[in-house]
Amino acid sequence: MPVGGSKGGIFSSFEDPQGFDIPVVKAWKDIGSKKVSGVSLFSTIAQNAIPKQVEVGIGNTCGLQCKQCFLGYEAGQMSDSLIPMPRLLETLTEFINDLGTRIICATDRDALTPGRSIPMFEHLQELRSIHTDLKFGGVTNGLAIHKFADDLARIKLDYLDISIDGMQEEHDAMRGLGTFNVTIENLRIAVKRQIAERIMVSTTLTRFNTQSIIDLICSLSTKEQVQWFNVAPLMAVKMQEYQLGKSDIPNFLDDLFEKLAWLKPAKPVTIYLEVPSYGGAFLPSLIESRWLVPEEIRQDSYGHLYQEICVNDLIKVVLRPELIPEYWRHTLRISADGFVIGGCEPLTQSNYHQFAIGNIKDETAQAVYAKAIALGSPLHKMMMAYDYSECRNKACFQHCLGGDPLLAKAVYGNYNVKDPNCTWDEYQYKTISKSAKEVALVR
Repeated sequence: MPVGGSKGGIFSSFEDPQGFDIPVVKAWKDIGSKKVSGVSLFSTIAQNAIPKQVEVGIGNTCGLQCKQCFLGYEAGQMSDSLIPMPRLLETLTEFINDLGTRIICATDRDALTPGRSIPMFEHLQELRSIHTDLKFGGVTNGLAIHKFADDLARIKLDYLDISIDGMQEEHDAMRGLGTFNVTIENLRIAVKRQIAERIMVSTTLTRFNTQSIIDLICSLSTKEQVQWFNVAPLMAVKMQEYQLGKSDIPNFLDDLFEKLAWLKPAKPVTIYLEVPSYGGAFLPSLIESRWLVPEEIRQDSYGHLYQEICVNDLIKVVLRPELIPEYWRHTLRISADGFVIGGCEPLTQSNYHQFAIGNIKDETAQAVYAKAIALGSPLHKMMMAYDYSECRNKACFQHCLGGDPLLAKAVYGNYNVKDPNCTWDEYQYKTISKSAKEVALVR
């Protein structure tokens, strides 16, 4: 992902709840079957909301101009100046100590920014010694890892997402000639130095790089001993010709399992497949194909939904769906100039600051989050969109809930229209039969 990532993946345990015993899974089912209203769901969510996860912009330099990057502002074109470091550290302390935040992800535009990233990571390291369940890391294009390796090895991030968009041809076409080889060399440094507990290769799935991503996973897991991968669908606000179709993700899983079934890496490998809020339009086909089975979904202690499917004794695929969008109720995004936004979607626009509820340069974390869950907030309007969605009477609404209301608002100016990632007027179900595990066994 260009400015989003895995946030460390899933931290599962045998005690994690499952299926409709998970409140958010039950809420998703009840909204889809129209047993409850979005307005009533908002009341429940607002009473229990915690910003468990914060994605924070650290700088505005990257060195690349990736075609699929969904930042609506270009380098040097932010609405305001960067957050002063003392205020940034103070804000993170407020979120962690006072509001229960337990995952911090450095983003916008790259987690490895001179003069800013290491002071922030050192501060989080101190807080992690107090709050032992705190996880922190970030998303990087990988080009500067060698410059930060000594400090990162000392701090030991919980995770580092390194963006690679397929094999060399596909990656360089997206990110620039020669960037693949530099990134791979720095990936080797990261693995050798163990600069993070989880060194994760994150990649964006498009219509044209599915086989390249599979080849990349095979290559890096066997040759470079990479153990963690994160695959997420393209947010199609740019590059419409690369937009995924309704069956592309199930087909990708089919091909992935076929290719990996006989692979024997030296170490266990976990592959996360993200189905984020802006990927809600892909839920119907995943459920129809029985790759995603609601009854088998679990939830870790950080609030992440997941479903594990074993490929063989050493490899597993973990689906990570957002059935009810996590932003606002669970996740906040803070741009590098301090604007507090629900998720990535508003950042697709150059006027992203107009979607913000406040700015941490001027307000405390507590004051900002109080506005995030108030009546009239974007969270409130998103939940109301379930009652007024133009897709409400379509069969696929029961699973996609009309898609991502915040992305629809960001792109079209209306919470109630279907989001830009939806590629069909109505999904036509054919059959729902075997469980994901049963399907995997015959592949």
